[in-house]
Amino acid sequence: MATSEDIQGYIDCMEEIKQRWEINKEFVQKRRGTGNRITDAEFICLQFRKILELIALASLCAHREKYEKVRSSFRTDWNADRIFKIVEKINPEFYPEPCVETIDPMKKKIVKVDTKKAGFLTREEFKIVLNRTSEFLHAANPYSFKPADLDALWESFTEWHGKIFELLRIHIVHLLDEKRQYWVQMSVVEQGGKVVLHEMERVDP
Repeated sequence: MATSEDIQGYIDCMEEIKQRWEINKEFVQKRRGTGNRITDAEFICLQFRKILELIALASLCAHREKYEKVRSSFRTDWNADRIFKIVEKINPEFYPEPCVETIDPMKKKIVKVDTKKAGFLTREEFKIVLNRTSEFLHAANPYSFKPADLDALWESFTEWHGKIFELLRIHIVHLLDEKRQYWVQMSVVEQGGKVVLHEMERVDP
């Protein structure tokens, strides 16, 4: 069973993702910059990596009890790929499930939530983005250097940025207990734009 610390840990990860996503948007859309295209790209890649790591750390929070039994040193973990591999063994359905809402136009309230079918960062794409951003952040060996195609990379930045938004904007986290889920909204106007997490439990008829 998740503790209040686990749930707050998940929320904190999502709040930090929002902050990094917003500043990254300024750089991706070229409204802000360092004055150098390469260092701009490096900044963007760093933010993407941090965001992916925070998604992984949030998954750790959602599965902390079982994760701790596998890795007693879990409090020092940061590597997104390793965290995902461990969590995936604990719960193959761990990856956030993005949703699309139907809003009552009169009450301005969500009345229905459906699973999103496309347009978000998939589990497979998560690995691709993690690897590509990692490659760009490393200094190039002068004997094997190949100039980066910054135009192509920038197109990827725009795509990744949108897909991460669509993955997390409203999402469900499937927990080990099949009757329990987290329903997460990244920005709720009534709560001052804060992340809101509802712990839901299915009630059998």
